[in-house]
Amino acid sequence: MNSLIALFITLLVTSVSAALVPQQRGTPCDAAWDVGGAEATPGLEARQPWDAVCADGDPRCDLDGDENRECRMTIGACVAVATVSCTPRAIRKVRIPRATRKKLPGLTLPPAGIAGCGDPVTLALPVSDTPVPLTLRSGKRGASRVRVRCKPLDPSLRRKELLLRVSTTTSDFDWGWVGAGHNYALSQGARFTACLSGCDDTTDPACDVRACTPKPLPPLPLLLGSLPVCLVLHIDEGQSLGTFDLASGALAMPVTLRADVHAQMPLSDVCPRCSGGTIGARGTCSNGERQQQACVVDAYSYVTGSSNPDYFLSSDCPPEATKLVTSLAIATMLTTGDSTLAGPTPCPEQFADDVCGEGACTVDCSGAEPTKRGINQMCCSTDQWTPCFPTAPDSPGAILRTGLATPLTPAWPSPAASHTAGAVLAATFCSPKTTDQSVDILYGLPGPVALLLPVDMEVHTVIAPP
Repeated sequence: MNSLIALFITLLVTSVSAALVPQQRGTPCDAAWDVGGAEATPGLEARQPWDAVCADGDPRCDLDGDENRECRMTIGACVAVATVSCTPRAIRKVRIPRATRKKLPGLTLPPAGIAGCGDPVTLALPVSDTPVPLTLRSGKRGASRVRVRCKPLDPSLRRKELLLRVSTTTSDFDWGWVGAGHNYALSQGARFTACLSGCDDTTDPACDVRACTPKPLPPLPLLLGSLPVCLVLHIDEGQSLGTFDLASGALAMPVTLRADVHAQMPLSDVCPRCSGGTIGARGTCSNGERQQQACVVDAYSYVTGSSNPDYFLSSDCPPEATKLVTSLAIATMLTTGDSTLAGPTPCPEQFADDVCGEGACTVDCSGAEPTKRGINQMCCSTDQWTPCFPTAPDSPGAILRTGLATPLTPAWPSPAASHTAGAVLAATFCSPKTTDQSVDILYGLPGPVALLLPVDMEVHTVIAPP
């Protein structure tokens, strides 16, 4: 009978994260161990101790998250808490035996007469096959026993990740065929990630790559005349694979974006700000969906024309949902090579190539200082201060943006923990119209988009929970 009970419990709780280990002797709810994110499994017999195992570097249970031959686990002692096997009916006296106190100095129970868990403590365990036994006792014979252990990480859980951080070098974002929306600088410090597979540090540098950024990028404030626009970019989990070379740093990654366009934001705050004041600092959101709630500064942007042009931004501070005009679905390729979009009128429903009138988009104005801190590319022959895309038949005929790859350091092959490089990513693609007539007319939508994005690259190993 005991074996049947143990089997039933096993089916319910085997490999449960953040498990509560119930009492094996006496009423199961009287005393329990909170073993954090460790995998907790019962013994084969009902009265045998449970096992709580953490893998070295597993972020679910190892606090330092590093493979360093040690697990730092959180352990808590609980009284009269519900478990998978019972609901507490009364609070019984629970005590911590001396042998367990020696292993967990500072471990506390909740105040007398109160159900719940005491403050957890950290237990540092080396990787070993030998478990550390811990015991709680309740009443005369009740006991909750658990054996905690740190095991080596399953190699299949390791994966390489490519972190891309927008650098302080000048970037360039050109939106729409009119030219008024050209030469924006993108937010510095914004980060997104890509997952790598099929490569290693010593035998094969050719990686498959896909986008795997879990949350939206920090809002991007754009100001054109008296029309503020706040863009929030969501990078979808990549389905198509691109390529990344660990030796040369060359990248070609398909990316599917959802661009949420928010208009009619206040001129004083084109996008909500985070009050932290520097990247990485904590603060509160100035407005938006999470006004006055906590945030961490992810990026910085200078907004030309704003009364307060220094914007410290956070993905924790999205704009108000009521300001959303539309969500644009965009597919492109981020590359360290060449990206081209050939004309004339390369985008569906685009009805003009430029606003050069009797002239043509033929003037190289890259030496002129742009008003929005981006990079000048081409301008009209009739007005050398008007940016344009050279897609018309009397122009070069195509938009060209050229990225840059540099070899990673330390140079491949190398088993170093991380590899870094600078790069410039290029992309050209089409933007649909937004359904807000003011935005579409001012920017020239639907129309082309061109991007030059300097980034700091870092390749490192992360642990991917199954």
